[in-house]
Amino acid sequence: SEKVDFQLLDQQLQLAGNFKGKTYFLPGDHEWKSLDINKIDKIEDYIKEQKRVTAEEECPLKQIHVDDSLDLVLVNSKWFTTDWDKLESINETCTDIVTPRQFLERMQNYINDAQGKNLIIATYHPIFSNGRYSGEYTFGSQMLPLPLVGSLVSSIESMAGLSEGFTSSPRYNAFRVMMSYVAQESDRITFISGHEKSLQYLVGQNGTHQIISGALGDTQATKRSKGSISTSGGTLMYEGAYTN
Repeated sequence: SEKVDFQLLDQQLQLAGNFKGKTYFLPGDHEWKSLDINKIDKIEDYIKEQKRVTAEEECPLKQIHVDDSLDLVLVNSKWFTTDWDKLESINETCTDIVTPRQFLERMQNYINDAQGKNLIIATYHPIFSNGRYSGEYTFGSQMLPLPLVGSLVSSIESMAGLSEGFTSSPRYNAFRVMMSYVAQESDRITFISGHEKSLQYLVGQNGTHQIISGALGDTQATKRSKGSISTSGGTLMYEGAYTN
């Protein structure tokens, strides 16, 4: 079988080399580009061999209680945005969350657990963005009309089409709608993400924050602007506060 290239992965892991705390690693496009579950597992095993770096577990969600004032949720958004028909055995290692509906319910439970605390949700794909992958779209025209979240999650398995890296693609769009919907249940949520090759800080109308730090090497242009994501729970407005 084809060997796994660890060169880019090593560059990323070196960033945590001198950090004394605990480092969590979320998979992204590079780790999932093969769409081969065996290669993805090899990358996860390789990360686990490194000191002070913890790979994402088999399930797409992981809750971590940091202290009495802060919770952390790790989200493997590649699990959600990838076309499952192209990746066999994607749900064999995790039996607790095997459908988008189960994902939604578990995410809601984690947010409820964190009421009265700050909550950081780490996800490779940003929910808000002013970068390349958000495109030159008016979000209102792209996001409306939208089905109720309940009917949305029941139809995701059949979605295909546009490149999953762009916010306008069906699966990524559904992921953003779902996360925006549950984020309205708290005013103390901060999303931290990569994906975009830029540095960005965006703010939602309900106090939701989005930090994007995805520029490891080359960078891409951004356009600071306002946008919105509409769900059955209402419309969540957001605005870019900083881009670089």
